[in-house]
Amino acid sequence: MREYWLPALLSSELPTPSGRAIRMKLLGEKLIAFRSASGQVAVFMEQCIHAGVSLMFGSVEGDALRCSGHGWKYGLDGRCLEIPGEPPGSRFIEKVKQPTCPAIESGGIVWAYIRWGQEPPELPAPKWATLPLDQVQIDRQSDARNYLDVLDALTASSYVARFGAATESGSEGDAGPRSSPVGSFRVPFDPAPQQDADSPSRLRVWVPNDDSNTSVWTISWRTGTWRTGDPPA
Repeated sequence: MREYWLPALLSSELPTPSGRAIRMKLLGEKLIAFRSASGQVAVFMEQCIHAGVSLMFGSVEGDALRCSGHGWKYGLDGRCLEIPGEPPGSRFIEKVKQPTCPAIESGGIVWAYIRWGQEPPELPAPKWATLPLDQVQIDRQSDARNYLDVLDALTASSYVARFGAATESGSEGDAGPRSSPVGSFRVPFDPAPQQDADSPSRLRVWVPNDDSNTSVWTISWRTGTWRTGDPPA
């Protein structure tokens, strides 16, 4: 799963430049996210590499984050910009880098790539992500189950039709379709989008936070004006 971009937060959860960082989990990793003064979103490992203090309590200063513990200051790429008390001429700061995850905003979602030290692939651009935000509804809920438990329940409750096999003589076996508890699921996260000419298109995405919790995203969109009476996301 670390090979893929993951939906991490709604953009609306980081509405204010230079606001407080917020804590989150993805794939069991403890992370924080914040929006810099220039509006860019950054995702860091939560614990400061110096003393393990949570960077959620840090302060955003321009396009950087200062740890509340000992004041170490990190740029958006994680490189250390300032160490209070370090003697003049010291080059120790050049060796310091807070682990970060690439983060991109698209379609009203903050996406993160949780593969430390690796260059991410290009973020896919599904049709709904290119639409005006007033044509898209996004909802995120928490499911207190392991991701595989969610997946098992999802596929076991879905049924596909299959037909009886032909006999050795070439005649058909049992007439008509039969149902098997096998669901359609697009690896790694999402089932195929629902398509209905009279309803908004809808996509549900399950993303593991840790061993006991899964985020459930529901994305609904129209290519035209959102109609009164359309079901909410």
